[in-house]
Amino acid sequence: MPLTARQRSIHNKNGAKRATSFSKGKRKATEGEFLVTNAPSDLRSIAYPGGAVALGLLLTARIVSAYWGHVADCDETYNYWEPLHYLVYGSGLQTWEYSPVYAIRSYMPLWLFAVPAKILAWFMTPVSVFYSLRVLLAVLSACAELMFYKAICHEFGVHVGRVWLAMTLPAAGMFASSSAMLPSAWSSALCSAALACWWRRRYPTAIFLTAASTLLSWPFTALLGVPIAIDMVLMKGQIVDFLKWSIISLIVILVPTILVDSWHYGRLVVAPWNIVAYNIFTEHGPDLYGVEPWTYYFVNGFLNFNIVWVLALSSPVYLVACTAMTSRSTARAMFCAPYCDRH
Repeated sequence: MPLTARQRSIHNKNGAKRATSFSKGKRKATEGEFLVTNAPSDLRSIAYPGGAVALGLLLTARIVSAYWGHVADCDETYNYWEPLHYLVYGSGLQTWEYSPVYAIRSYMPLWLFAVPAKILAWFMTPVSVFYSLRVLLAVLSACAELMFYKAICHEFGVHVGRVWLAMTLPAAGMFASSSAMLPSAWSSALCSAALACWWRRRYPTAIFLTAASTLLSWPFTALLGVPIAIDMVLMKGQIVDFLKWSIISLIVILVPTILVDSWHYGRLVVAPWNIVAYNIFTEHGPDLYGVEPWTYYFVNGFLNFNIVWVLALSSPVYLVACTAMTSRSTARAMFCAPYCDRH
């Protein structure tokens, strides 16, 4: 399909440069095709937040959560802050999950925070250490979201990235999770970073981050690594690389975890397996404290992301409608590039 006059003028203005929203190396657009990231430089500089601006916005929103957000989950208090207090100060309450009888919680991720907390405890009060750790969590979450934002811009275009940034900054769910001392919050950051690396074709790092989320944080997030596995094994045929980096990640993460947990519990413990076995392969399963109905996911999604959740649920309908109304010869950029004219 020939380019419009506006598209040709944009090509001339950019001097047929390579489309680089964050990194170089992407091929140039050819006749009949317009790259979504090749926006005019003047418009990009005005309306496109760069990495530094995006990081500043994310840090502001997440650090606000660290200082003014409250601890809303009893599990966060008794399953993570209490044992962390024990590791740092030598005293703390113990829940049944940390009993050697069950041993379904790992001490390994707690030590990752206990080490800096011990250093801070030399010259800070316990309350100051508490807020410092929440700020650390917020900063790590912001960095993971920045990686996610850059990857979206690189893979889907700056317009999609800009919309995502505008939606995630005020989201109540991200405000609550970014500074929470909870495995689900850690997995949110780790999986965001893993997807970002996958979109940037950094497969070893994507596999390692997915393994870290599974083995150190929340084992059930392994399902989020399935698209990466399908891409590498089925679509690209990189079976050897996938197996190699999966085994390396398993050894690097799981072996120290087993050693640390076995030392704490006084017997051989594989905590990630224990939590899966307890929740799936026991008679009561996860029903010990009751189970919400299936509608909980829809209500919770709306509470955390409001109108964005509604738009996300309706996106398959819009995608089918756009596909039906648009001919196959239409360039992909027509869906993503508002700077292009359609005639």
